[in-house]
Amino acid sequence: MSVSLKRNIVANFIGNSWATVMSLAFIPLYIHFMGIEAYGLVGFFLVLQATFCLLDMGLSATLSREMARLSVQPEKAQEMRNLARTLEIIYWAIAVVIGVVVITFASTITHRWLHAGQLATGTIEQAIVLMGLALSLQWPFSLYSGGLGVAPGVNIGDEVAIFEPTHGSAPKYAGKDMVNPTSFLLSGAMMLKYMELEKASILVEQAVKGTIGRGIVTYDLARQIDGAVPVKCSVFGQEVAKRVGE
Repeated sequence: MSVSLKRNIVANFIGNSWATVMSLAFIPLYIHFMGIEAYGLVGFFLVLQATFCLLDMGLSATLSREMARLSVQPEKAQEMRNLARTLEIIYWAIAVVIGVVVITFASTITHRWLHAGQLATGTIEQAIVLMGLALSLQWPFSLYSGGLGVAPGVNIGDEVAIFEPTHGSAPKYAGKDMVNPTSFLLSGAMMLKYMELEKASILVEQAVKGTIGRGIVTYDLARQIDGAVPVKCSVFGQEVAKRVGE
């Protein structure tokens, strides 16, 4: 095991441990300032959030796999758009249902499920209505955030823009030279375009597409593409760099 990998594992362990300790340490403060019943409403919201997540039923993961498979087939562009729009309609329809159900039964939940001694029932009912709105708006997030490391990301403000991959940091793969860098590379291409370096942006995008089109991909995409050759992250980067210079 390399020194860098050991360092990353230790850092990840320390970070997770610190986050756990802090979350437990601040609970008394939350209760002190919010009150035990208000803090209980936060817990009720988290329970609702976890329960409604079950409605995803693997749709976001399915979309990610299919988009990855179709992305290397130019003739499938319309099929990709149709798939994304179909699941988008399904997700937002479910989101509306979630919001309507929670808001409709807010009064029933307040009087039948939750028995507060200090908080007014009107306050609790209003909080549950807000929970319904929040859940309905948050639920489709998994559709847009799910991915296999191929979608770029950008946040553009009035004066500053931040470009980043849409996937997580995947600390368990640190130092293994196997994670898909496509999202990172395409985010860089978007940054070049934002900087008005249009030609450089196009070169990077075409190089990435050309590499994937030849079936040279990392392990995650190789499982979705027939005849693909799984390569390390560094090798994929070298192949993209080679095609930028062509």
